[in-house]
Amino acid sequence: MLDSAAMFCEVIDCLLRRVSWGQDDDNPLKLDSRALEEGKKKLKAGDLPSAVLCFEAAVQQEPTNALAWELLGMTQAENERDPYAIPALKKCLELDPNNLTALMALAVSYTNENLQLQACHTLKDFRLWNRLGATLANGQWSEEAVKAYHNALRLSPGFIRARYNLGITCVNLQAYREAAEHFLACLNQQAAGKNLEGKSSNANMSSSIWSSLRLVVSSLDRHDLIDAVDNR
Repeated sequence: MLDSAAMFCEVIDCLLRRVSWGQDDDNPLKLDSRALEEGKKKLKAGDLPSAVLCFEAAVQQEPTNALAWELLGMTQAENERDPYAIPALKKCLELDPNNLTALMALAVSYTNENLQLQACHTLKDFRLWNRLGATLANGQWSEEAVKAYHNALRLSPGFIRARYNLGITCVNLQAYREAAEHFLACLNQQAAGKNLEGKSSNANMSSSIWSSLRLVVSSLDRHDLIDAVDNR
């Protein structure tokens, strides 16, 4: 029996299937055998609407071409048309289930459309959640990035890279106290590591995390702690 989250996702998928991937039946390129390559050129030149037309023609000509579906979905997403990107990316993944680029793009599009449960069902690997967080953070979606990093840490609490990235995102959101907590957690995790002799070593602790912690301490006006950070 499906749980409520799975049932919700199934309903959303049903609704999305009613949305076409945005094809234009009057597409003048639908018989042009060069559509895929021309689409790549248009995409590289930044002409997204023309690239979309080319990739639409390409998938009409070759419905089993996973790359064409991937490029169509990615271009629709770049063109701020996530509802059209989602069906195209899902079709790509039907043809090529191991396509991580399409998987990440699909999760981003779901997130952009506030379909968090769908994004959760798309990504089940903590490394992918970390990559999604980085993608969202780079795209100025800091609050959504925080959710992605938390999902990575829920799956792998000891994943230092995700916790550090979460701290950096908190800095960008000016949530300095939370950032400090994440940086300290990273340093404590690293300090717990042992060298070949079975002893703890400060050499295991990242200088970039210390630098980030110093920045946060300064932003919190806790200048009394700066010496402690510098002396480690």
